[in-house]
Amino acid sequence: MSLHEVTDSENVGIGFFAAFLEAIVLQPTLYWKNAAASGGKVPFSLKPSVIYRGTSTAIVSEMQMMGLQFGLTSVLQKLYLSTVLGVAAGTAGTTGQEEMSFFGEVILASAGGALSALTSSPMELIMIQQQLRGGSMLTQARRIVTVYGVGAEGLFRGLSQTMLRDSVYTAGLLGITPAGQNILERRGHSERAAGFYASVIGGVTCAIGSQPFDVMKTSFKGTLSARFTKLSATHSGASMSQVAFLGS
Repeated sequence: MSLHEVTDSENVGIGFFAAFLEAIVLQPTLYWKNAAASGGKVPFSLKPSVIYRGTSTAIVSEMQMMGLQFGLTSVLQKLYLSTVLGVAAGTAGTTGQEEMSFFGEVILASAGGALSALTSSPMELIMIQQQLRGGSMLTQARRIVTVYGVGAEGLFRGLSQTMLRDSVYTAGLLGITPAGQNILERRGHSERAAGFYASVIGGVTCAIGSQPFDVMKTSFKGTLSARFTKLSATHSGASMSQVAFLGS
């Protein structure tokens, strides 16, 4: 089943529920990933009190991100079907899927993922800063906006990397997986087998493809204070050796 075969609100609800479960179950691996990608800025730990730091922010971030990814991709697919192909998804005589190419579905899913980063990027910055410094979500959000601002050096630091990461990730999750499942079903595989194979292919593809951008995103967001310190030192006339020391 593709996203355009159910309502937009149902798609958002599915995304919310899946993201809630994912955020809780995968929080330890998310923390360890951030620790590895941050180059030591986020310390590695096995303590639950440390690993689950920032979980509330992670849940909010994942729910709004995946809800938007499901919802936006559904809207884009339906717009494509109605405006470009002149087909209303779910109408009698067509499922809509036969009218949409494999690459069309992947590209639209990628676009939905990129748009969702506009809200998920600031949330992930807050979460990473929580993992570094502790404190509540509101405390860190207030600190970031007050000290660093709202722009590219503050709350929206790492936005382009997050957009690239989310576009690749969503292309696999909501593009390759459902489109691949339909292709496999048309070639004689059962719905269950086709769903399993397509999920493996889509999951591995989006994991490998999004990993470099995710590392860059985490590095940018984890070095927020170091970047600001370098800029402040440079603007105040500090020597290059002082700037290098402050950012180390």
